[in-house]
Amino acid sequence: MTLRTVRRFRLLLPASALFASLACSSLPRDAWPPQPDSEGNYDERELDAWRARRARPKAYVGLNGESAVAVVDVDAERVVARVPVPKGPHGVALSRDGSRVFVGSDGDETVSVIDTATDRVVETIDVDGSPDEVAATEDAIWATVSEAPAAAPRTENVIRLGLLAACEGFYGQFADGSLAGAAMPLLQRGGRLAGARPAEGVRDATVAGKNVELFYGCGDDTAERALSETRRLVEQEGVDVLIGPTQIGETFAIKEYARRHADVTFVDGTSSGQGTTLQKPAANFFRFSTDAAQWMAGLGAYAYNELGWRNAVTVGDDEGFDYTQVAGFLAEFCALGGKVSRRIWVPIGTQDYGPYVEKVPERRVDGVLLAGSPAATIAFTKGVPQLRGMLARKVIVGILSLTGLVERGRRNFAGVVLGAPTPQWPQKRREWQDYVTEFRKAFPPDIGNFAGSVFDVSYRNAMEAVLQGVEAVDGDLGQGQQRFQKALGGIELQAPNGRIRLDGNRQAVGTTYILRIDAKGSVYSSPAFRTVSNVEQTFNGYFRKGGPLPSRTYPACKKGNPPPWAKR
Repeated sequence: MTLRTVRRFRLLLPASALFASLACSSLPRDAWPPQPDSEGNYDERELDAWRARRARPKAYVGLNGESAVAVVDVDAERVVARVPVPKGPHGVALSRDGSRVFVGSDGDETVSVIDTATDRVVETIDVDGSPDEVAATEDAIWATVSEAPAAAPRTENVIRLGLLAACEGFYGQFADGSLAGAAMPLLQRGGRLAGARPAEGVRDATVAGKNVELFYGCGDDTAERALSETRRLVEQEGVDVLIGPTQIGETFAIKEYARRHADVTFVDGTSSGQGTTLQKPAANFFRFSTDAAQWMAGLGAYAYNELGWRNAVTVGDDEGFDYTQVAGFLAEFCALGGKVSRRIWVPIGTQDYGPYVEKVPERRVDGVLLAGSPAATIAFTKGVPQLRGMLARKVIVGILSLTGLVERGRRNFAGVVLGAPTPQWPQKRREWQDYVTEFRKAFPPDIGNFAGSVFDVSYRNAMEAVLQGVEAVDGDLGQGQQRFQKALGGIELQAPNGRIRLDGNRQAVGTTYILRIDAKGSVYSSPAFRTVSNVEQTFNGYFRKGGPLPSRTYPACKKGNPPPWAKR
């Protein structure tokens, strides 16, 4: 069988290229029965394979982030096997007789051939380029290959920085704040805003005697768009460093891309997924912001030691961010000896919360962690009998629960606490006061109001770390950026939101602020209730490198050795 390649010029990659289960080829029950030879004889192997397919139809799904192909039992609707393939499984195609599945890997420039009878790779075909889509005919495999235009010519006296932030989708509303935060360290180094909006650029900024050029990428909350923009910035604009993106799902795709571009440095923006750095970290991917589990540091200990909780219920939206927030709470509360009676996950878009409210046990529940949406939080506080009245000793909330929360239940939320990576305003820390004041002076009010949010602060810290790293190597990003990346890994920031250093996975060890809703229903009018310093990602080993990601059931609630900050 021959491989024929149809080349095409740059285009936006389809969804099937990305890190989730987005490409599928299935085997129907009666798929293409084998044909007899000229004498009427059948190949017994082909007949056996065909009978197996008729008995149990299967689907094959490319898992880009896992470098594998999932084999799905269609009738049982479950994954029955994972077939390892090279990096970046992309297009998936089925041979006409159903005996082979062809999988293009854009990270390895190969097409893998899987035997559907054994679900094993039986051949690997080299491709001249990164295969996007794959199709099969009786005598050939066809693959389309993306070829990026040549990168922009290099200029020795210029540092090229890419900024990727969501400017469309839900997180698009935070784009100005993110880009403004990234601009702040450049303004402090002599840069000037090119226009009223931060996306118009920064002029005249220099670092280590070199001019800084900015290139912007626009995301839309999806991995597809984020990866497409990343490729454009790296392969066409030739950026030395890429800062971003905004959202968890985007980051996993970019991390996998980073592995194939070791001579480019990637610094996370605001994504808060634990697996970005704890699971299979990329050597050239850095994050100077804490993850969503770290944002919960101190809350499990507060519930156990000060509120006296021994049995808790957790409530969250049925998605990755809330899995991670709940995991951070459990890593302290359970390690100290607390029990979780039930974990309740509410599907995104739920309108009727009644069936989920009813899952809260009527007895032996000391308190409830409400990590979900504001609507879910209001529904549970109104619908669970134990939660009526003042909530300060009965409820802890997640950071996203706060938005719109106090406006609909102001008085009874007074005293309720939550965790955050920034201290909000006001705060006695001098670096914080100076940053917020300068930010508000630099930008018009509609952007200045972002001052102190997780978006502007995270992008600010990422940019500041990059510039300090460039200064540490005197602007020399040569030798595949190895010296620069080593220097970047050793940066310790005295950031507006506290001291930040990186661990061995290039993940931030930072500060969490426990905020308390005041009598006016606000967390913005008084200093942080409590500060938790040196919060590291594993919570003293409760989470482990290479372990499972937080999910509906992980981590298990187990007593153990709590992290230092959780001990009395």
